[in-house]
Amino acid sequence: MIRQHVAVVARMSLVVLCCSTVTRGQPALPDGGYALGDALRSSVASRITVRRYPAYVAPGQKGVIQRSILDFSDARRNIQVAFVLDATNTMRADIRSLKQNLVSFVNGMRSQVKGVSGPQDVFVEIAIVIYRDLWKKYDFHANQLEQDRPHAAEVLSHGDRAGNGFFVFDRDLEQIIQTLQSISLEPGDPGFPEQVDRGVYAALTQLQWAADDDVTRVIVVAGDAPPWDEQYTDYRRCPRWWTYWEDEKAQPRPLRGYTTAELAELARSKGVTICTIACNSGVTDRTVFERHRPELQKFFRELAEASGGTFLDLEDPRTVRSLQQMTGTAPPVMLELKSIPADEIERRKTQSQVAVAVLPPFPLTQMKFIAYEDDRLDFFTALLDQFRRVEGRNVPGLRTLRRAWSQIARQTAEDDTRLAALADRLGVDFVIWGSYSGTPEAAKTRLVAIGADGQTRIESQPVAGPLPQLPDQAFAALLDAMREAEQKGVAKAAAFVKLYGAKGTAPASRLAGPLATPYRLLQESLQLHAGTPEAKRKTEKAIELLRSLVPSRPDDAFAWMLLADCYLNLGRAEKAAEYLTRARQAAQRLPESDPDRLEIEADFALFVQHDPLAAIERYEKIVAASGPRKSDSVRRALWMLAGLYLGDWGAGPQVGEKFGDRERLDRARDAIIELLVDWPDSDEAAYYQRYVHPPVKRRKMSPDGSPLRYAQRVHKVVVPSAGRTKFAQTSVGP
Repeated sequence: MIRQHVAVVARMSLVVLCCSTVTRGQPALPDGGYALGDALRSSVASRITVRRYPAYVAPGQKGVIQRSILDFSDARRNIQVAFVLDATNTMRADIRSLKQNLVSFVNGMRSQVKGVSGPQDVFVEIAIVIYRDLWKKYDFHANQLEQDRPHAAEVLSHGDRAGNGFFVFDRDLEQIIQTLQSISLEPGDPGFPEQVDRGVYAALTQLQWAADDDVTRVIVVAGDAPPWDEQYTDYRRCPRWWTYWEDEKAQPRPLRGYTTAELAELARSKGVTICTIACNSGVTDRTVFERHRPELQKFFRELAEASGGTFLDLEDPRTVRSLQQMTGTAPPVMLELKSIPADEIERRKTQSQVAVAVLPPFPLTQMKFIAYEDDRLDFFTALLDQFRRVEGRNVPGLRTLRRAWSQIARQTAEDDTRLAALADRLGVDFVIWGSYSGTPEAAKTRLVAIGADGQTRIESQPVAGPLPQLPDQAFAALLDAMREAEQKGVAKAAAFVKLYGAKGTAPASRLAGPLATPYRLLQESLQLHAGTPEAKRKTEKAIELLRSLVPSRPDDAFAWMLLADCYLNLGRAEKAAEYLTRARQAAQRLPESDPDRLEIEADFALFVQHDPLAAIERYEKIVAASGPRKSDSVRRALWMLAGLYLGDWGAGPQVGEKFGDRERLDRARDAIIELLVDWPDSDEAAYYQRYVHPPVKRRKMSPDGSPLRYAQRVHKVVVPSAGRTKFAQTSVGP
């Protein structure tokens, strides 16, 4: 089962820029909108001790252990907060709500700070910075620039009694409110982008940030429009747009002043964390707003991430639901997960006899892991699936493989030497690579296994045939070559044959042929930011391909399960339920102990029948039936079990009533430890290494020389007790 888990740092490259003039309308938010002040108040309403998530993760995607949105638990007793606000008329409702909720936000922020006798000991200063567009007011109806504006961005809190550009919150609260009230909102014309980059720069350079170590420095950027594209920092790259606004005379200043990287570097040099909030725009023309939304998300996400801050998208319904939950009447209950010490990780570690990494069959100088359509990647996807179905923990995942290869790719050594270095970096015994040629109807391949010792090279006989049969043939040919190497006494060849050549441990690939491409597209979408257009496009393309395939293979339970996964990742629960039902019907033909059948039945119980206890029973069967070998099915089952025991997917009340808080926490802890031990480089392990509090630490090497992650302190998670808060089902999972 493939459900959205940890959205990684892969970036969306497509940026659409619309430079046509647009009337940006009235301040009312769309139905269901969530205003800036409400979001800020909700974000600090919970006093839960958990790690804040990185900028690229939206709340609600991780479940109940990720509840703190703007986390001030590690803040100093002195806090400086600068609000950088879009001062165009589509932000009227947001600025009004900020004024109404500012006191609640500051009080909630103070209540999170540790190491003080109480919130009254936290000293807060506030600054207000606004930005608009260009340097002139623009009369859209008259199609002319009305008057000069000295700056595109302006600090409104200068001249206060603090003397450094900040208001002292307790003393100057009335002045802060008056300043927010005095903001003169103007039309955002011409063009949709605004001077948000200059607003951030003004906050970083015109405010006198305290240099003391006991001060926490934060900028909160809020707006509904992106900055101008970075190409507009140089008139030579876009002279037409430099002359557009002033009768063919070049602008005295560029439309974009500072790149994202420049702003992030300046923030880091001053010790300032930037949090960004994409507001639910009151723009009249929603078509234009949606067209520019990817640019807004990209800039806000990258700026926050690069400065160590967080990003909230108030257009994302999952974000809004999570914010609303945090101000519910039934507060979540803090329980402690028992510590996960280093010696327990060591005690549970099992030394695998052999581990392998699989590379796509490209020349090393042209190696790539993601492409829209390529038969070689389809062959690689199917072959990798075969290895991971036997022993998933012994085969690095795609993201780990790409990361390690990026370090090796710069080497200029011979191919075998580079592959041996890759094996050493990954901690595997063999890197399996090969060649591929021909067409899907008549393809040919030969695999080679390069040992980490730099001396071992085991090459299989070439095999040929249609692409759907080729992965199975190549797998069998490599096993034959390993058997020959075993007879010659080659180290690790015997272990390879024992693991992958034993009867019943080399299943036929489920992905050979047309299923490989949609499976790969779905995997690629998980490497992108959750909710971005590129991730959505890949998932929708996978759906298109799968829907064209399933009518011709109605008994293929795995194909139906993939289709359900796609809809789960898009948050379309009804369609996912429809295809999970079809998958369950097809799975009845599989043996009762088949991991695919158990996984489909577990997902059906959870997402269709809403019976988390039945889902837990089936996920536990997957784990129990695995024995010493642990396939990817076990990894996914452990992730689901940890989430369900912690109360995710709305399971809190039923799970709490059946198991009690202590037992379910212990069960969750066992599942988490198995993920940390057996899949240390997986997305699931990375999640628990980062999002529990304190984070699971990394120790450089364990006594046997292998990398190890461990914790020395108590980890805390938030779980809903039976009869208390019932958290909404997350729309996406691992």
